[in-house]
Amino acid sequence: MTMIGHRGLAARAIHHGQNADLQQVKAEAAEHLEGWKRARADYQNLQKEADRRISQASEDGKDSVFRELFPILDYFEAALQHVPDAQQGHAWVDGVRQIHQALQSFLNQSGVLSIGELGAILDPVLHEAVAEEHAEQEAGTITAVLARGYMRNGRILRPAKVRVSRGPASVEKAYVGTDL
Repeated sequence: MTMIGHRGLAARAIHHGQNADLQQVKAEAAEHLEGWKRARADYQNLQKEADRRISQASEDGKDSVFRELFPILDYFEAALQHVPDAQQGHAWVDGVRQIHQALQSFLNQSGVLSIGELGAILDPVLHEAVAEEHAEQEAGTITAVLARGYMRNGRILRPAKVRVSRGPASVEKAYVGTDL
């Protein structure tokens, strides 16, 4: 009986030892699985960040090209504003207008919006006031757009260069020489 009991203890000890080893292996496997899941999540986050950076670099590149086109558009607008009356009906003037319209259409289709409207109130985010003048409009009102501004996807690519009203000259003169 002692032998059988001894064998039973030995079998239990072996079984218990295997069970402990099995638990240790299961714990290590769970730890490795969690590490693998973290590594996979880190890789997916890294991939998303890389995709976002590539997309942003592409958008920045497009915006850079658009910024290079704005002076060309300015030249077309200036040229079309100064066409002599005698040349108004000529085919080459119409050709210049068509090129100008094609360039504007390209920018519009690319999501580039023109900013800077006469009569709007100066917004320092959208406009750069380069001159002031006395005018009947309220102070800070845009009286002339000297160079259009442009924005795309909510980002200002170039602020509009504008002239703004200082208000009527009579209002300013009323305050000169008075103690306020």
